[in-house]
Amino acid sequence: MAEILIAGAGLIGQQILTACQLAGKSVQIISKPPLPKSYDEQVHIFGDLSLWSDAEIMRLLRHTEVFVFAMGAGPHATPQKPAQEFFFRVNVNTAERFTHLAKQAGVKQVVIMSSFYNTFAEKHPEWHLADLHPFIHASLQQEARTLAEQSASFDVLIMRLPYLIGSTEGKCRSPWSRTVDRLRGKEEVYYFHNSTSLSGLGMLTTENLQKAFSDLVLQNEIKGTVTLPNDFIDSYSFYNIVKQAGDLDFHLVAASEAELYAQAAARLAMNRNQAVEAGIHPVYGLELRKQALQVEADDYFTFKQTRAQVEKAIFEAFREIN
Repeated sequence: MAEILIAGAGLIGQQILTACQLAGKSVQIISKPPLPKSYDEQVHIFGDLSLWSDAEIMRLLRHTEVFVFAMGAGPHATPQKPAQEFFFRVNVNTAERFTHLAKQAGVKQVVIMSSFYNTFAEKHPEWHLADLHPFIHASLQQEARTLAEQSASFDVLIMRLPYLIGSTEGKCRSPWSRTVDRLRGKEEVYYFHNSTSLSGLGMLTTENLQKAFSDLVLQNEIKGTVTLPNDFIDSYSFYNIVKQAGDLDFHLVAASEAELYAQAAARLAMNRNQAVEAGIHPVYGLELRKQALQVEADDYFTFKQTRAQVEKAIFEAFREIN
C-alpha cells in the first residue's frame, strides 16, 4: 500500500504521480486500459476503479493517507443527450462515492481535481454558467457533495484547474490530440479579435501543476477550495504556436463576432442532429472565451508562471503529438 493513491492516469494524474515521486513519496496510480507506456507494476494498479465493489475500494484505501481523484470527463466532452446525466454519473456520483469510502477507510485527505470555471460561476452569478453549461453545473455539484464529507479528522481539498498544457513524455495520450485532429487538413482557422476583447484560453503548465500540488498537499495541509493560477493566451498566439510545432498547414483568419457565432450555431445544430450535447454550450461558450479568464497566484504558491513558460509548454505539447 502507498501513502498516496491517485485515481486516473491521464495527463493530470501523471503530473501528480511525478510530483509525488520527486518528493520521495510512496505512491500508486490506478490505470484503466490501455496500459500506459511507462507501466510499472509496483506503481500502477491496473483496472477500472468505478467498477470495483465498495469492499474492494475500502481494502485498497485502508492504509492510504491521501486519495487523489483525477478521473472523470472534462469540459469539452460531448456525450449523448442529456449531458447532465452523463456528467453526474462519471464526475459527481463517482467522486462522491469514493470520497465517502475514503472517509470510512480512515484516509486523512481527499483531493478533488476540479475546474477553474467554477470560480467564475461563483464570482459572476450574472453569467448563469451553471444554467448554461452541463459540465459546470455538474462540477459545482461534485465540489459541494465531496466537501460535505469534510470533518475534524478528514480533509477535502478542491483544486480548481485551468487548461493544462505540456508534454506527456509518452505516459498517456495528450488531451490536445483532438485539437490536432480537428486542425489537420483545415485550410483556414478562425480567431476573434477586436478592439475590446480577445478570445483565448487560461492555461497552466504541467510543470507548474506539479509545483502547485507540492505546495498545497505535500508541503502543507490545505483544505477547502483553491483555484490554481493561470495565464491567458489569445487564440491567435495559441494557433500560431500550434501551427509551427505541429507542422500544420492552415491560414489564420480574423473573424467577426457574427461569423464566429454562426459557426458555433452550426456546431450546435450538428450536435442536435446527432443527439449529443456538449459540456460547454457551443454558442454560450464563446462568451466565456472572450472573458480573458485569468487567476493570479495567491500566497499558497511558491512559483510564478510566465508567458514564456506557457508558450514553451504549448510548443512541446504539440510537437510531441506531431
